Amino acid sequence: MSRARIRLQKRAVLLGTQLSASEADITEARRAALQLLRHSVKFGHRRLAVVRLLDAVKLNAVVDDELWDYCEGAEADFANLGQIRALRAMCRSGTARQLG
Repeated sequence: MSRARIRLQKRAVLLGTQLSASEADITEARRAALQLLRHSVKFGHRRLAVVRLLDAVKLNAVVDDELWDYCEGAEADFANLGQIRALRAMCRSGTARQLG
């Protein structure tokens, strides 16, 4: 993915998180957040993948188990061990929607 494409995806995520976002904006933001997350995972950007995961969760995107697992593994490198697991549990129970 080119730098220009990444910038467009980041803009889409930002637009989708605004209060004035339309349903189409939110749908596009979810898609963009997942693409950015997959890109970070593909290139081994562990810390950035965790940030991208949080963006996807805030947008209520459906995150694959493989991406969750990667971010849980990446989190082991950070001081806040266990937060990704807790976030995953919240998403499964539906309580993560209250984070946004």
